[in-house]
Amino acid sequence: MELEIRYGQGAQHIELPDHRVLQVARVPAGAAIEDLPAALEATLAAPVGPSLEDAVRAGDRVLLITVDATRPNPSGLLWPLVERIEALGAKPEVMIGLGNHRQMTPEELIAFLGTDKVHQNDSRSPDQWSLGRTPHGVPVEVSPLLKEFDRRIAVGFIEPHY
Repeated sequence: MELEIRYGQGAQHIELPDHRVLQVARVPAGAAIEDLPAALEATLAAPVGPSLEDAVRAGDRVLLITVDATRPNPSGLLWPLVERIEALGAKPEVMIGLGNHRQMTPEELIAFLGTDKVHQNDSRSPDQWSLGRTPHGVPVEVSPLLKEFDRRIAVGFIEPHY
């Protein structure tokens, strides 16, 4: 069986013997969003949970946590959300949630988000903010930068990692 695996800006093709393939999982394609600003506006108008207007107060420092360049670019969602938060009188800032990935260079940040004026976490730093443990005893630690903000909003393609 030949498989195509998207990699970077292209794809890699690999050949596997049929007896080695148990199943190929395919995600069904959804319709493309034609008008991203309108779709974002509709989503914010009918949120699951509290609205942005109910959660964010004038004067709040709001940290928008988004993905690095290893995930799809979220700027189409990020910048309209920044504008909406600013219109509420709050002060938004952006942090790239790197996980264990390296920090992005200023040039990469500008190409990815249009600015290099963002925070980048360092998950290898021993100075993490401990939030306790899960019911299974797994420690939960996040960037200590998160302590400095009144509100924190995750934006983009957020997924669990191994």
